[in-house]
Amino acid sequence: MSQWCLRLSAALLLGVPLAAGAQPAAVPRVGFLWDGPRGAEGHAEEGLRKGLRELGYVEGQNIVIEYRYAEERTERLPQLVAELVRLPVSVLVTLGGPATRAAKEGTSTIPIVASSGFLAELAVSSVGVLFTAGRMTPVSWEAYPPVGAALGLRLRRFPVGRPEELDSAFEAMSRAGIDALVVWPGGVPVALRARVAQLALRYRLPAIHEERAFAAAGGLLSYGPDVAEIWRRIATYVDRILKGARPGDLPVEQPTKLHLVVNLRTATALGLTVPQALLLHADEVIR
Repeated sequence: MSQWCLRLSAALLLGVPLAAGAQPAAVPRVGFLWDGPRGAEGHAEEGLRKGLRELGYVEGQNIVIEYRYAEERTERLPQLVAELVRLPVSVLVTLGGPATRAAKEGTSTIPIVASSGFLAELAVSSVGVLFTAGRMTPVSWEAYPPVGAALGLRLRRFPVGRPEELDSAFEAMSRAGIDALVVWPGGVPVALRARVAQLALRYRLPAIHEERAFAAAGGLLSYGPDVAEIWRRIATYVDRILKGARPGDLPVEQPTKLHLVVNLRTATALGLTVPQALLLHADEVIR
C-alpha cells in the first residue's frame, strides 16, 4: 500500500488588537460561527466549552456563547457575522475556511480565533482532490502543485457544485486515472461524508481525510489532530483576549499529537494489505 504523509497546522489566530483602553465586558459574549448544520460538529462546541470551564468560565453564568450555523448555506454567513457584530461579541470563534473568511470580511475590530488545517504531502502517483465549490480559495491551493511536483505527484482538483454532482465527479476521476483521493479539509459538507466514502469504495479509490469521522464513515484513512483538544486550546486564546491580550501578540500553535485511524474493513474491500508498521502506529484500527 502506498505510504501517506500528512502535516497539519491548527489553531490559527486572526484578528486585530482591542481598542486602546478597552476593557472586557463583565459578562463577555463569544460568537461561534460555522457554515455547517447545528450539532454536526458537537466535538468542537463541547471542546470549546470544556476548555472554557477549565479556565473558570461557565456558560450562562460568567460567559455567553452565541452560536450561529449557516446550515451548509455559505451565502448566509455574512448575515450571521453581522448579527454577531451587532450584539456585539468580544471574540469570534470560527470553524472552517468559509466561516473564517466571512468573519474577516465582516469585521475589522473584533478578534477572530479560527481552527484550520492543511494537507501538505502524500506519496501516490495520481491524486484527486475533492471539494465543494466555494470551499477552496485559489490561495489555499497554490502551494499544493509545487509540492506534488517535487514528490513526483500529479494533483488534480475535482470541485462539486451540488450534492447530486458527486457521482459525476467520481466518474471523472475514474476516466482521469486517479489512483487515490484526498478529501479537502473542510471541503465537503458533513452530511456527505458517508456518501463520499461509499463512492470512493465503489470506484476503488483509497481516500484520506483529516477527521476521524471520515474513516468511521468508510474512508480508508484519517490523519489529523484531536479536534476536541484543538477546541480546548482555542478556549485559552478566548480567555487571554477577554483579559486584554493583543491578538497579534499571541502565537500560532500547532498540534503536538496527530491521530491516525485506519479502516481495515475498507482496506480489505479495496484489496489492500495494510503494512503492520502502519497498524502499529495507528491510534485506532476499525475492524
